[in-house]
Parts: sequence; C-alpha cells; structure tokens
Amino acid sequence: MGYYIHMREQDFFLPVDKLEEAHAAMIALDKTHDDQKHGGSWQEGKKVDRWFSWMPKNYASTLATAQAILEELGFYVELDEMGNIISLHYDSKIGQEELFLKAIAPFVREGSYINWVGEDGAHWQHYFDGTKLIEKHGQVIYHTSLKTTTTEEE
Repeated sequence: MGYYIHMREQDFFLPVDKLEEAHAAMIALDKTHDDQKHGGSWQEGKKVDRWFSWMPKNYASTLATAQAILEELGFYVELDEMGNIISLHYDSKIGQEELFLKAIAPFVREGSYINWVGEDGAHWQHYFDGTKLIEKHGQVIYHTSLKTTTTEEE
C-alpha cells in the first residue's frame, strides 16, 4: 500500500551557508510536531509511540546533516563543488517530505520549485517563495491546435 509519487521537474538550490540552519529546522520538527507524526506503534489499541513516516524514530540524534535527513526521506541529493544542494530527485512512496520541505523553505533560494506527479496522474508543485513553501495544484490539458496550415496553391 501507499501512494507513489515522482518528481517530474525541479529547480532547487539550498546554499551551503544555510545547511546548518536547514538541518536545525528539520531536527526541531521532532520536538514540535508530535501531532503530525504519521508513523508509530500501537499496543492494545492505543498509539504508544510516534515518528515521521519513513523516518527512523531517532533521526534527530543520528542524522547529522541536512543532506542526511533529505536522503533518509528518500531524496537523491546532488551537490555542487562548493557544497550547495543544487538538485533533488525523488521517485517512491509518499511519506512526510512536504513537512520537511516546509521546515527548510526559509533557507531555499526564492523561485526554487519541485513539480510532482502522483500515481493517479495528479500534478502539483512545491514552490519556494523565499520564506515559505507554497503548494500549487495543476493539470495537463491537451487540445487540438486552432492553427491550420495552408499551401500557396490553395
């Protein structure tokens, strides 16, 4: 079970001088977002432990960099020679990537975006406006061209 998503297109940049702040913001989620942890364990019909979907329970103490957290979430992370994160790639089941992307949004270059496609054909975009993550929903429309071609002989 699960819902598969594919990153169709992206233009992403997280500067090296913001990586520590981005890491701290993702670590802070562990303390501030218990109510949004979808993973967990149950005992006698009660949820007794919580963690973020597809993440280890102890990620805050074991994943020492922003890159390591993004990779644990399922992203393939590409760095340039300076250490900036210049590209993300993803093709797997959806977890709680959006929550972590929201956390790092203030540190991601304004105008960065990720275009997603779901297994059912749904299209959406995560757009970074320099302070927050904005989700936009889209659709693909196919139409017949209204332009007709003629030849000089007609």
